[in-house]
Amino acid sequence: MKIFILVFISFSIGHPSHGGIPKENETLTQHIAGSIFKAIVAGHPHLLNSATSTIPPPPTVSSPPLEPGVVSTKSGKLRGQILTSRGGKKYYAFTGIPYAERAPRFEIAEPVRPWKDIRDAVNYSSICPQQDPILGKPDEVMGDEDCLYLNIYVPHEERCTGDQKLPVLFHIHGGAFTSGSGELYDPIFLMDECIIYVSANYRLGVLGFLTTDDGIIGGNLGMKDNLVALKWIHENVEYFRGDKNAITLTGISAGGTIVSHFMASPAAKGLFHRVIAQSGSTMTPFIIRDPKQYAVRLGKLLNCTDESSLELKECLRTKSYVDIIKEQSKITNWIVDFVRFGPVIEPTDALEPFQTKDPYLRIKNGEGSRVPLITGVIKDEGILLNAYAMLSNKQALDELNANWYDLAPNVFLYNHINMSTEERNTISDKIKEFYFQGKPIGPETAQGLIDSNSDRYFNYGSWEEATLHSKFAPSYHYTLMFKGNYSLATALFNLPNLVVSHGHDAQFLYKNYPIVPLPEVGSDRLRFSEHLIKLWVSFIKSGKPSDVYPNVKEWIPFTSQNPSTLLLDLPAENFPDFRKERMELWRSLNLRKFEFPHDA
Repeated sequence: MKIFILVFISFSIGHPSHGGIPKENETLTQHIAGSIFKAIVAGHPHLLNSATSTIPPPPTVSSPPLEPGVVSTKSGKLRGQILTSRGGKKYYAFTGIPYAERAPRFEIAEPVRPWKDIRDAVNYSSICPQQDPILGKPDEVMGDEDCLYLNIYVPHEERCTGDQKLPVLFHIHGGAFTSGSGELYDPIFLMDECIIYVSANYRLGVLGFLTTDDGIIGGNLGMKDNLVALKWIHENVEYFRGDKNAITLTGISAGGTIVSHFMASPAAKGLFHRVIAQSGSTMTPFIIRDPKQYAVRLGKLLNCTDESSLELKECLRTKSYVDIIKEQSKITNWIVDFVRFGPVIEPTDALEPFQTKDPYLRIKNGEGSRVPLITGVIKDEGILLNAYAMLSNKQALDELNANWYDLAPNVFLYNHINMSTEERNTISDKIKEFYFQGKPIGPETAQGLIDSNSDRYFNYGSWEEATLHSKFAPSYHYTLMFKGNYSLATALFNLPNLVVSHGHDAQFLYKNYPIVPLPEVGSDRLRFSEHLIKLWVSFIKSGKPSDVYPNVKEWIPFTSQNPSTLLLDLPAENFPDFRKERMELWRSLNLRKFEFPHDA
């Protein structure tokens, strides 16, 4: 049998239509993904109110008088609308703003050409092609290749007055590099604050991350899309009263990984000034090694020859994006449904490269952007990913126990690393002994399975990135511990207990979980949400998180000598050497030594 493991899934969730039993002829991966994707868009109302006021230009930018609700940018005029935040405060919403021309398939996007007339920015654009997130059926694809648009949300001048420009939060959405969109993260909570919020769409899956690794189909197009969007914001945000010298990048899951790549990329230097990476980093094991193999495998599925990269590219261009998106999900490596199309290290002679060197080395050597960093994880990241897929399948557990030496390298992503059988088995032994202490893997050792997956996929990468980056810029590390009375994983899979898993944090920052009701007035969940937003906003404004909680006046920075973690809970707590033994295990395994023997 096969064990299917879901990695880096999308976390913009709506309402699943059925419970925890897979349908006939449905794999476990399809079932879990379907439960998640069924709800992504449900409950996200489009902006319908009409604008009735004017955002004045910043003092340093002159522009002629405009009609109410209109802003003049370098690209053209935009008409937005007024909405109301969670706290009843007015803000402007400008949605569906083009930042790039429609990009030819597998080519780098070009900045949008200016338009002449006033453009209505009151509706969202098409999302980029992806599996249908409403119905979650594998044979349905939604979106359009004309999808490179962004959204800007601006506080009303009645409450954020004065000549001081507003700091900017630029959000890159998550979704395993294969799904999601900017509109799924509604900033109704954040717009209680005096900041500008930006979200953008970018190309996904094969269309955004396929590469032949030889310059014919360049890699990292999805990240390059975000770079074009960020440049547009850098050039135009002052027309919305924004400060182009106070831009914070943020993202959750795959979005967190991308903003960390921005921190390590020379191409993005000078365009941002702070980073908040939630449940994602460049140190997580999701950089695609030997990416051409996936291009070749996709070509075979679509009856395209692989005799040359150019022939493969031209053939793939003739296929419909619907067929391409359907076929990409079929490319799996036995038991692990891992990220197949994501960030890559590009050749040094690549056209307009984004990342030509291992980001680990760039950050280790201080070659990246030396900006203040918040990075962190959720208490039990792994339950919503691999651990649930295995714990809910007795046959999978039996096979894992019986064939540990064969399966562990796949589960923990060191199957591709060049090492001897003895070295591989030694690593497998150390993992099993540390997390399971000689007991069978199953319900009694469930926490060990959760912890081991959490540490390999998320925790150690975040911890290592904070360690390396702290040598060059302030770094703050957190673990979100707060449960509340609603849980993403519990709601999705009808689990008996509340769990704090991957994606749990978004409900406190954004309105994007229809299956998780808004925090009730006077509830701990509302208090935690308000605390977290205040904490993030203090960092967005100054680069130093302050006014943390009544019992914690200062978030102690993370350093290699003092690896302090802020436990986000009610109350919060600075905790030195949190999970020290678990982090030291992965450091001692030193998988980089085998993967990159010359630079580990």
